[in-house]
Amino acid sequence: MTLSKRLQAVADMVTPGYVVADIGTDHGYIPIYLTKNKISPKAYAMDINKGPIDRATENIHMEELQDKIKAIQSNGMEKLEPGMVQSVVIAGMGGELMIDIIRNSPVIGTLKEMILSPHSDKDFVRKTMMKNNWKIIDETMVKDNDKYYTIMKVVPGREQNKYSPEELIYGRCLIEKQSDVFKEFLDKEYEKYTQILDVLDCNDSVIGRNIEIRRLRKLNRKARGLNG
Repeated sequence: MTLSKRLQAVADMVTPGYVVADIGTDHGYIPIYLTKNKISPKAYAMDINKGPIDRATENIHMEELQDKIKAIQSNGMEKLEPGMVQSVVIAGMGGELMIDIIRNSPVIGTLKEMILSPHSDKDFVRKTMMKNNWKIIDETMVKDNDKYYTIMKVVPGREQNKYSPEELIYGRCLIEKQSDVFKEFLDKEYEKYTQILDVLDCNDSVIGRNIEIRRLRKLNRKARGLNG
């Protein structure tokens, strides 16, 4: 099975040897890839809706992996029990929903890692993780079908050095790596902010919005390692 760039980046973050639960699994592709390639000895494909569970079950049987993967209809992690998994993957949803799932997890204190790929509110996810004693040890960004995706690996632990505003928005690891994809993303975002300001500067009634966009554009340049 060949994964998309996004899903491959997610799967690559999982620690080999860990049993994993994929929350919001959809087609079950990540559990199938991880077990088929002997990265995970066992996996759980979990989703709140029956449709995705049916699709995942069909794909699991097609790959003859039903002895290694169990598909479970579950609201977030509620059907997990302590000791079942060491790693959890949550990808393909907004940051606020992701945090709700984590907060309501009955096994959060027993996990060794989480692989998170929020589609929005990434700064909120980073801030909440660190506030609750989860340390971000790696991040990567990939471009897939002209969209940019961020994937984080978090483990239990306290972050010793406080994140700056630009690190909360863009990710300390991504800023340090300065990959070509990340720099391209920042440059496109900078152009977007500049275009917005061109419009706002002609409207005196949105001064507050103007100030906020200028702040974000400045943080963008800091993340890019540039001035102005």
